[in-house]
Amino acid sequence: MSTRRPVSRTRGVDRRTSPSGMMSQVYILDDLWPKNTEWFVIGGPANQNEAQYVKDKYPGVKCFGVEPHEGSHLKQLSGRDLEGTELPFPGELVGCALWSHDDTNINNPSGALNFGSPRGGNPLRSSLQACTPENPPDAGGEKIEYEYTKVRARTLDSLSAEYGPFNNVVLWLDIEYAELEALKGASKLLDRTLVVNVETFSHLNLSKINDLLTAKGFYLYRLWNAGQTPGKDAQDYVYVRAGRIGG
Repeated sequence: MSTRRPVSRTRGVDRRTSPSGMMSQVYILDDLWPKNTEWFVIGGPANQNEAQYVKDKYPGVKCFGVEPHEGSHLKQLSGRDLEGTELPFPGELVGCALWSHDDTNINNPSGALNFGSPRGGNPLRSSLQACTPENPPDAGGEKIEYEYTKVRARTLDSLSAEYGPFNNVVLWLDIEYAELEALKGASKLLDRTLVVNVETFSHLNLSKINDLLTAKGFYLYRLWNAGQTPGKDAQDYVYVRAGRIGG
């Protein structure tokens, strides 16, 4: 990926603890967190740690999450996440998937989306794609047997219209191969977004994600989890709107 700006690379990023005891990786954004941030919008919060870290660190920021995994969604609402944390998600948490268009008719065989969960496995390895048992998600070469259910699909733009509007946004996407489709459905939201952290496999749509975000005025600022293997492991890419670092 080409960029005229230097890109920082951080190896071996771990988690850090917030005042309420939340272990989170959002601290990777602390040095560039815009002071005028109003919303932290997270796609795929398998637990509430990232949002709670933001709430502890930046108490004036409102949090909004989208989680398609039914079990994870219900546990976070009740204050019981997959790691046993006893704090509920600190904001609105909607049970649906992020995609490029709205499709809420889960009874339509040709509509909605297939949500693949590892059979008898960790729901953190779930995947959202326009996938079928004959065309399973790309798991980076890993052999995973998936079970499929239909889930409602929403765009970030339509969610912002219903629950927001989301302005001056820090956007965090960790939605297992659906990042490009989610960004396609966020054209209006991206105009009001300051920082985007997107986790993806570098062999899956990365150049398209880069093109979409740079066309919206972002530039690649940081690559982290850089100690992992490009093309095989997921890595995180931080995009920043010009002139918005720390201000």
